[in-house]
Amino acid sequence: MSKAIIAPRTRRQRLTRPRPLPPRDSSIATRAEAVLKRSRYRELGTVHCYVEDGALVLVGQVSSYFLKQMAQALLRRVIGSLKIENELEVVYPSRTGHHTRH
Repeated sequence: MSKAIIAPRTRRQRLTRPRPLPPRDSSIATRAEAVLKRSRYRELGTVHCYVEDGALVLVGQVSSYFLKQMAQALLRRVIGSLKIENELEVVYPSRTGHHTRH
């Protein structure tokens, strides 16, 4: 009898059909978001976190590369051995009130 080979899910499939997080993973994501909300950088309170494939993923928008890096630095102590995938998008506010993406 032959075994069926199951192809790994593509990134698109993972994004469109998320699997329920194991309790430990959702706990890490919840703790990570709490750390960002308590930081002195208010803007980091809007960052969302989730765990996927053994990595803590950061998503959202921030206004500078400094804040993008600070989010990652603040979470180093929280996540233990997990890798951090920092997918934060830097969007500079312009003088006209529109945002400029980088």
